[in-house]
Amino acid sequence: SFYAYYPYGSSDFILQSSANSNGSPTYSYTVPEAIASQIDVMTVQRTDMPCGPQAAVSLSFAHRCTDIRFTAHNQQNDVLTVKSVSVYGVKYAGTLTGSSWTLTGSPNSSSSHPFTLSMTTNVASEATVDLTGASNHFLMLPQTIAAGTDLFVIKTIEDSEERTYTYTLPSITTWEMGKTYTYALTLGNGSLTISSVSVVDWQAVIPITGTFSVNNWTAQ
Repeated sequence: SFYAYYPYGSSDFILQSSANSNGSPTYSYTVPEAIASQIDVMTVQRTDMPCGPQAAVSLSFAHRCTDIRFTAHNQQNDVLTVKSVSVYGVKYAGTLTGSSWTLTGSPNSSSSHPFTLSMTTNVASEATVDLTGASNHFLMLPQTIAAGTDLFVIKTIEDSEERTYTYTLPSITTWEMGKTYTYALTLGNGSLTISSVSVVDWQAVIPITGTFSVNNWTAQ
């Protein structure tokens, strides 16, 4: 049986199982507060393969988190500036065994393990911009979030005045593992709405081919 994980050596994503443990390894993970420090946790396992000389073993890694992105549309006549996007009310720590998460602890808040992406992004009237870009996605743990949760907080400057918008979930929501959710925010004139939520499979990357050898093993 072959087990592998990424990233190796992380202080946030930690292999808990010992080398001689039976079954799927267990990993612990705490999502870093800083968006730039959040990692694309991936694992793979190939089990019950015949012993002896074999052809190459293909290991196809799977994304174990949920990718959250945002766009913003300005519905007012004047330019507005998005200052920050925050995600609250979600659990951020747990253990991964196989492909199943067991989440622990309480949901985060503005004062406890906040997830905030700060920016100075100008949005022209009736324009739509990508707020998270190529490298500032929120990489969250897959989970079900209760209705009534204050999930997103967006701060803007409109007509030289700072505004704070809070989006409260109208119904129960589930973030699935290995999916990308893009929330289209519509802002301005004192209101925030989510005009759409796009859900797609996490984009695959170009595979890397490499080899390693096992020089000392015991069949069990």
